[in-house]
Amino acid sequence: MENSEKEPTVLFKFRQAMDAGDAAEVMKMLHNEIAVDVDFGGGVRPLHLAVQQGPDEIVQILIAQGADPDAVTESGWTALHTAALMGNLETAQVLIDHGATLNIANDLGHRPIDLARAHKRQSMISLLDKAGKKPWQFWKK
Repeated sequence: MENSEKEPTVLFKFRQAMDAGDAAEVMKMLHNEIAVDVDFGGGVRPLHLAVQQGPDEIVQILIAQGADPDAVTESGWTALHTAALMGNLETAQVLIDHGATLNIANDLGHRPIDLARAHKRQSMISLLDKAGKKPWQFWKK
């Protein structure tokens, strides 16, 4: 079977494992079949999907395996944009702790904190604001 024929099946299997929170299968596939920052289309990476649907354990596995917390989709979204929009504090903290840049703007000019403000996610606003006041965040990238 050619790689082009195999790829959709592998991506589908990987997505199913992530959505199910099957940490063992995700790890197995990362070690044997798939790259941690594989593009699912449109610049969407496994970390983007895990932040949307998967449990935090999958987010942590992906980061531990080298997923880029600042990877952007074709529309400029990072995993932190999604966490901020959804109000997922634990995931946002994991991303911040692993170096996610706070001030990346998407194609509409929105930073993660802008999305949190637009959706009145006070706890997320506080988290991002507090993280943004740490000097090391201003000197990244």
